Amino acid sequence: MRTLFGLLLLAGSAAATAADDAAMSRCRSIDAGAGRLACYDAIELGAPRAAATAPATGALSVQQQQERFGLENRAPKAEQEQVKSLDSHIEGDFDGWGPRGTIRLANGQVWRVSDDSQAVLDLHNPKVRVVRGLLGSGHYLEIEGTNHAPRVARLK
Repeated sequence: MRTLFGLLLLAGSAAATAADDAAMSRCRSIDAGAGRLACYDAIELGAPRAAATAPATGALSVQQQQERFGLENRAPKAEQEQVKSLDSHIEGDFDGWGPRGTIRLANGQVWRVSDDSQAVLDLHNPKVRVVRGLLGSGHYLEIEGTNHAPRVARLK
């Protein structure tokens, strides 16, 4: 199966390269400098360029993206947000967390600690930032005043 996929990928790139080579040789045969330059500028190399377009009418606002942050596994692929992090704070005294504990942010979101980490803290209204892990590996809760960042999953 891998071999078949590799061959299809190679054949597609070879066809695009052959078309690019034919266009380049056609432009090389033009004697006039301005005409040759115009010919080179007109060549679409490889895949056609993505046209710069305005955002789709269905694009989410920043506020909507922040409200949906952490729920991307529950949303259709087309609606997944582009926000990389979310800033908020924990209201009142925060004494830490334990495995599978829940943390309620000031914006109303509830996050569950999804790893086995734990910490005992004595903080009041700490600022927090929920950041997406590398390659979509989950979310981490960075808490001001500590160097611990538990892995979390959004509940609501």
